[in-house]
Amino acid sequence: MIVRRWAMGGMITGAFLVAAPVGAEPPAVVPPAALTLDRVPPVPTALKAATSAYLDYRTAAVEGWNPVTRGLLIATPFGNSTQLHAVAMPGAERTQLSFEDEPVTTGS
Repeated sequence: MIVRRWAMGGMITGAFLVAAPVGAEPPAVVPPAALTLDRVPPVPTALKAATSAYLDYRTAAVEGWNPVTRGLLIATPFGNSTQLHAVAMPGAERTQLSFEDEPVTTGS
């Protein structure tokens, strides 16, 4: 079963259900073998593809700030552990400062 929505003037004004032909179900995401699912409907691969941009992200924690250059020192997951990076000015790319095997949790 497929839910279709239509928009009018940027607002969703309604929805209706369309029955898919028998045997024409969209391919579904295969859950990990470690999970046992009970009464969980299959997740279409199209839904996974449409939402992946919102689920893949990287966090950063501010560890220090230089008031003269307006640069930041941030800690962000990179590779297998958290590393320190410098951001020279607003809108600049980060420059990795640490390359440790263990996470770097603070800096100044």
